[in-house]
Formats: sequence, C-alpha cells, structure tokens
Amino acid sequence: MIQESTLEVKVAAHGERLNGMEKRLCSAEESIKEQSRILVVIERLTNGIDGLNCKVNEIGAKVDNFGKRLSTVELKPAQKWEKIAFEILKFVAIGILGYAAAKLTGGI
Repeated sequence: MIQESTLEVKVAAHGERLNGMEKRLCSAEESIKEQSRILVVIERLTNGIDGLNCKVNEIGAKVDNFGKRLSTVELKPAQKWEKIAFEILKFVAIGILGYAAAKLTGGI
C-alpha cells in the first residue's frame, strides 16, 4: 500500500505539471494567434502606406506640372509688355536717327 500511495502522489504531481504545461501551451498559442493578427494588420498598413506614397508622388508630379504652367501663364503678360516697350524704343530710336540724319543733310 505504501507503494501505491507514493505512485498516486507521483501521478498526481505529474498530472498537475501536465495541467500547468497545458495552460502555458494554450497561452502561448493565443499569443501566437494575436501576433499573427497583428502582423496581418501591419502588412495591410504597409500596403496602404505604399499606396499613399504612390498617390503623393503622382500629386507631386501634377503640382510641379501646374507650377510650370502657372509660371508660363504669369510670364506671358510680362513678355508682352517687354515686346511693346522694345517696339516703342525701336521706333523712338529710328525717329531720333531719322531726325539726326535730316539735320545732317540739312533737311530740317
């Protein structure tokens, strides 16, 4: 009988250890499942960020293009006035040269 009670105590101790290990294994499995879920979320976020980066790059290119076009539109009036001023100066210079030529030849 003494051997049976010792054997029962050992079996009970092993049973308790197995229960503890089972709880730890279940806890570890739950942690692994949660980590897997988090990894999936991180992957989705990463894909979303990559998509946003592409969109931001596209928008940046469009903004650059619009900036160039805007600069061109802004410069047109200035170029127009420069041409007008050049033509006026050209005619004034031609008039002065004509007047000087007439003075030299004794016409005026």
